[in-house]
Amino acid sequence: MWTWTFDILSILAILSILPSSSRLAVHFLPPPTVAMPPRKVPTPTDGEAGGAAGVQVGAQVASGFSRRPRRMPATRQEATTKTTSKRRSERNPTQYAEPFEQEAEEDDRRDRHSTSAVVTLGTTYVRANMHWTTGPGNPIIVIVDALLPDLHLCVIPILFLESSGDNSWAYVYTVLRCCVENGQGGMVIDHLGREHADESEKVPTAGKYRFRNVDPTQPSMPARGPQSNRISKTGAPSLDLPTDTISHSSRSSTNQSAFKEMLVSRDQVCLITETLSSGCVGAHIVPQSRSDVYIELLGDLADVDYRFHPSSGLLLSEDMHRRYDRYELSIYCKGDAYYIHVFIFQHPSDRQYHGKRLDATRFSRFLSQQFLPNKALLAWHYKQSAMARLRGYAYGMEANRRGGDVPKPQGAPLPGPDV
Repeated sequence: MWTWTFDILSILAILSILPSSSRLAVHFLPPPTVAMPPRKVPTPTDGEAGGAAGVQVGAQVASGFSRRPRRMPATRQEATTKTTSKRRSERNPTQYAEPFEQEAEEDDRRDRHSTSAVVTLGTTYVRANMHWTTGPGNPIIVIVDALLPDLHLCVIPILFLESSGDNSWAYVYTVLRCCVENGQGGMVIDHLGREHADESEKVPTAGKYRFRNVDPTQPSMPARGPQSNRISKTGAPSLDLPTDTISHSSRSSTNQSAFKEMLVSRDQVCLITETLSSGCVGAHIVPQSRSDVYIELLGDLADVDYRFHPSSGLLLSEDMHRRYDRYELSIYCKGDAYYIHVFIFQHPSDRQYHGKRLDATRFSRFLSQQFLPNKALLAWHYKQSAMARLRGYAYGMEANRRGGDVPKPQGAPLPGPDV
């Protein structure tokens, strides 16, 4: 004990005679390091891999071990996914598949349809919804392809449909058959997966619908058209050019004069505006230049030239005739009735003509049934009008041959509005 005391006193005596700088240096000597024993970390199991990995990183930092960058280990994500898939498969083995299998199937389906369905759209036109809808209070029906949701097949304004004379799903399917290639047999499906059958007289509601092809593994392709009213039937018509007068029914000729006289005897006045016959022209339902359409629908023209038969014409005012040629209006047939459909307005008063009904007796009072407007020719014109004004773009047609840029529809995105 004495020795220990002596040693302490000796050290203090020595320190008292040292310079002050040396004494400071003694006080700043580094403290001794103490080796802490490593904490025991439990070995992670498959079910605890996520939590155990996090605990292990925290133990290393607290014990003074080498600091490694904090990261989310891949094993944690893999273990969590594996555990979740395992639990799901235990509940219903047939309902859940491994995530990578689902992704592979989705990629395969996407690649299959993207390679087999390359849709190149042509000239665009002003659609009816640009004239029939003015805000959120005027809804529309938008139908897209079930496999190509960006491909709009038709857009039908609700106000247009309500006053069309055929406010039903049957009319919607009629439009689809006009706008879709081989549209017969397909099915319209809403966002809840409910099917809306063809030939249904139920009233449609506004919304976005999907059209499933008769072959559900293939997308629905747009029908070719609208076709031009000119002899050059391969070019897309420039319908929205103000100077584009397509047919020439007002030109004087022997056949045309006799054609108008027969139409005056049958119709008396303009079928749409009831303008007196002196201000009307004998309009062809299908342009007389399209003899190929007459032959396809009615037969050979050798015996009877159907182009100048009264069943191939309508008595229209000059203004309505020009608009009829531009597919701004057409005539829709249902049963024995004929309905005027106005797609594009040139004046607010044009709405009064939409849905105007013409009964068969309107014509048969003057001539026999064989002189009534031919429904096959009217259906051809209505199909072109639907493709131009309810679909809004041409498909499968060559570029416009008249030269110059075709004006794009103002405010109407291609191929359909975002809904």
